[in-house]
Amino acid sequence: MKAPILRRLPIACLVALLAAPSDVRAQAPPDPELVVGIRQVKEGDFETALLTLDGVAQRLTGDPSRVRDLAQACLYLGIAALALDQKGAAKGHFHRAAEADRTLRLSANRFSPKVIAAFDEARREVAATGRKRGSASKVGLVALGVGGAAAAIAVAAKGGGSEPGVALFANARFGTPVIECPNGSKSVPISFTILVDGTNTTGNPVTVNSVSATVVIEASAIPSEIGLASSLPAMAAPDRVASSTTVTVTSALLCDNAPGNVPRFNEWSGRVTLTTSAGVFPLTAADRLRVNVP
Repeated sequence: MKAPILRRLPIACLVALLAAPSDVRAQAPPDPELVVGIRQVKEGDFETALLTLDGVAQRLTGDPSRVRDLAQACLYLGIAALALDQKGAAKGHFHRAAEADRTLRLSANRFSPKVIAAFDEARREVAATGRKRGSASKVGLVALGVGGAAAAIAVAAKGGGSEPGVALFANARFGTPVIECPNGSKSVPISFTILVDGTNTTGNPVTVNSVSATVVIEASAIPSEIGLASSLPAMAAPDRVASSTTVTVTSALLCDNAPGNVPRFNEWSGRVTLTTSAGVFPLTAADRLRVNVP
């Protein structure tokens, strides 16, 4: 099974923050993945940095001894999102950073004026509202774990109303749980689908501007195949979510099954990222795709 390894797309910051005790002084050594994510931002690999730092933020959320690392993860998520012109998501990440560490300030010798201005605006808003750390912001993105499959909620004001609505994409799962790579195939694209439940109560349609799908071999009779990833082009239908609907993400794997190969199967995990008018929504499929190689 040929599976080219391509870059994964970005993903949004988890923000269920807990307040750290005021007497916490000693900090653990910097989180290794946080160091990697910050380096990726500095090297300009913003999409990969979003994925790395999102994982850091998920892992550190709720650990009162690591709030400063959490703040740094959200800060650099905001920087990466700003560089990708995802201004709404960037603002949400900067809010989370300011909420996690109220003493956080950016110096002109380390950060650009654009980043400083965006972060300082978010910091002032956090200070002005007096929100407690861990409260859900009404600006930007909130990411929640749902039954092992990631979900993301974009909070936005309803048109003409004072109460916020939400755009929610959740419950990713394979729509084609089993596909077959026929004997004698040579780089033949075999389609698969991932289904995502979409809900929109914002009062305005949410447009899916782009979508990516990455699948990774998790189990195989051939050990060298495990870990191979594929990210061929994907499409989403429908591309506008006005209320509640199921979005079908379609992509493909390249099938290689030379004559005489030993019959087997492998199992793939799946991840999709929907880039929408309400923000970026990374989702992990709750199940696996089985590929039969007869």
